[in-house]
Amino acid sequence: MIEDEDVFRLKLVSYLRKQNYLVMDAKNGSEGLAAIMISQPDVVISDLHMPGVNGHQVINYIHHRYPLLPVIVISAVTQYEELTQSLREGVADFLMKPITQWQMVHQAIQDQLNRERVAVTELMHHRDMLRWNHSIADHIISMSHQPSPISYNHWFVTHETTSANLYLNALQSNDQLIVIVTGK
Repeated sequence: MIEDEDVFRLKLVSYLRKQNYLVMDAKNGSEGLAAIMISQPDVVISDLHMPGVNGHQVINYIHHRYPLLPVIVISAVTQYEELTQSLREGVADFLMKPITQWQMVHQAIQDQLNRERVAVTELMHHRDMLRWNHSIADHIISMSHQPSPISYNHWFVTHETTSANLYLNALQSNDQLIVIVTGK
């Protein structure tokens, strides 16, 4: 959970723990992104209005780095455009502050966890199909190609290497560029 309002964050974390969720909480976007990289959660809950790395930047980073990780936004939105922007950015659910019924948050989380279970079941079905039907697997492999080189400002990243693969992910925050390089 990423929320800069201490009282709301602590109340919601307490409620979710009573519902038997394992909850990590962060008071800003930077801490939240670090917690996501460390803990690899099933669902992220985030506010939009936070100092530093705001909720929109958090959402965009998550959807580029972890495209299947659902984000639930809980925020006191004052403009309709901000709500629609969040939905266009790919949030899974949007709950408006103030939250008077905590059960709504529990239900939003359960909805996302159930969607994940369905997706995993479908993925396992596709995996099994590819295992037993080699002609489909061969066709998919023949259609694949190497990704194009990426240029980012004065950096040029290719996918050709003789060593371990490196993945470059960047998040721009005001005048700072945060770069995370992980080897696989």
